[in-house]
Amino acid sequence: MSKNPFHMLKILGADKEIISNNICFTGDAIALLNNYATTGKSLHLDDWDWYKELRSGAVCYIVTNIKEMSLPV
Repeated sequence: MSKNPFHMLKILGADKEIISNNICFTGDAIALLNNYATTGKSLHLDDWDWYKELRSGAVCYIVTNIKEMSLPV
């Protein structure tokens, strides 16, 4: 079992799981991921700011930040 808590992160886009090899996170987004990685909650791309980028012929999702309305109180 991986000691990396982000290894098992489940990422959903339009309620379909996205292969994590095609997901990249900026430093700002990584700082906000701890709650998802440690609790096993699914990360829904609808709750995050992101864009698609073509890298070596594959579509990658670049996650940049969480949307303000999605921040926990």
